[in-house]
Amino acid sequence: MTFPARWAPGPHWKPGKHPPKPKRPIRRKPRSREERDRIDQVRAKCVKRDGYCRGQGEGFAHTCEGPSEWAHLHRKRRSKTRNQAPAIRHTTLDSLMLCRALHRRYDAHTVTIECGGRGCNGPLRIAPAG
Repeated sequence: MTFPARWAPGPHWKPGKHPPKPKRPIRRKPRSREERDRIDQVRAKCVKRDGYCRGQGEGFAHTCEGPSEWAHLHRKRRSKTRNQAPAIRHTTLDSLMLCRALHRRYDAHTVTIECGGRGCNGPLRIAPAG
């Protein structure tokens, strides 16, 4: 049995079945101008305060790798702040700049970041989880 070249059956495909459907792209609601402006302001303040990676200045021994990324603390992650005003979602108290390596470790919960009363504007304690 031969197949048309356009079907391009792969190793998971068995004769007699239709080829898998392509996945639909994820649709997201566009951000408002107010939210974009707020994001730009807060990110600029975080870059000025933290530089490339906040982990370097807090005495946490790690090797910085990859580009600098804007990170939110877990208490202000996207799933908890949906449909809130931009002024509540994006603040310098709950966001900081991290290198990609430290940001991925933080999101994987292998590193903890603890803040004092001033949030990320004050001293942080970065330590391995556990």
